[in-house]
Amino acid sequence: MWRAGLATGLLDGLYACGRAGLADVNPVQIGHHVASGLLGRVAFAGGSTSAMLGLMLHFLIAFGIATFYVLLSSRVEQLRRHAVLSGLVYGLVAYDVMNCVVVPLSAALPIRYSVVSVLLGLLNHALMVGLPVALIDRRFRALALRRDSATESNVHTIVSFVKRFTAHGGARRNSSTDTGICLEG
Repeated sequence: MWRAGLATGLLDGLYACGRAGLADVNPVQIGHHVASGLLGRVAFAGGSTSAMLGLMLHFLIAFGIATFYVLLSSRVEQLRRHAVLSGLVYGLVAYDVMNCVVVPLSAALPIRYSVVSVLLGLLNHALMVGLPVALIDRRFRALALRRDSATESNVHTIVSFVKRFTAHGGARRNSSTDTGICLEG
């Protein structure tokens, strides 16, 4: 789960920095904007402290988005079975929830949206948020299943060994030296 949150935070952050760079906005200002969701206008005068708060909030949100998907996919098998489509759709939903619910309810200054910015935002969230979360979830869920299966197999092997060992009388001690080393089979 943490891998999906980290990947999402990094990818979405890189997109935001790249897009902001094209508009002559520096990364500190991006951090200020994110922090303004919590602090309001004060965030823009907060220097590096509020920029770091914005970065931490950005990753907190990314981890929240990833966690929600992982919990949902643990209950809805179709999300795991169709991870690519599910991830793309989940990214679109995440964009809508952020921009239609979270941001309006926050203290952030209102954002002016253009058709291009909305389309780029939707594309970014589909490809850089939802898709990585779904693919990472599918990958690590499969690894966990294999690990659990291997653990079950190892436990079965150990139980079989113990049963065979105890069926043959177990270890016998040499009474003359009592070292605990099995000298007879």
